[in-house]
Amino acid sequence: MIIKFNLLKIHYKEEILVEESKLTLIKLYLGLLFLTLIVIVGGFFYYQMKIKDLENQKLEKEQKLKEYQVLAQRVKQLEEENEEIKKRITTIVNLKKLQGQKLKVIESLISSIGNNKILFSNLNLNSSKASFKALSSDLEYIANYLNNLENNKELFKYVELKKTVQQKRGPFSYVEFETEVGF
Repeated sequence: MIIKFNLLKIHYKEEILVEESKLTLIKLYLGLLFLTLIVIVGGFFYYQMKIKDLENQKLEKEQKLKEYQVLAQRVKQLEEENEEIKKRITTIVNLKKLQGQKLKVIESLISSIGNNKILFSNLNLNSSKASFKALSSDLEYIANYLNNLENNKELFKYVELKKTVQQKRGPFSYVEFETEVGF
């Protein structure tokens, strides 16, 4: 019987395994590299699209800002016009009140004559006072008239007799007087 010993190692099996594992590692590295490149390129395109969207949003917002600025100027202009209109309305209302007040003053000056024999010769109205010259046949009529004016305290603040002059024209004698009334 013969016994044979084979002292040689079988290397061919190990080499195949090493080559297969090297190919697998290379394939894995290439796959990861390819995947990394795809992620980088995809990220680049994604962020480029994101940048374009943000730029479009910026343009839209700038356009809206311009529109709002135009609207703000228009609102400011309308507010100024509104204030001017309010001033005009206030002026008109005040004028109407003053107009009515002056008419009340004139009416009161005339209606206070009553039975007294008084004739106006001159009447001046200012914003807060009235002065007039008048004629009367007697001082008693003048005193009654001035009392009637003083009794109307809601309209007149003060009644002041400025001057009286007694005059005579032919057979007639009369009293010329000047008065100031504040309202």
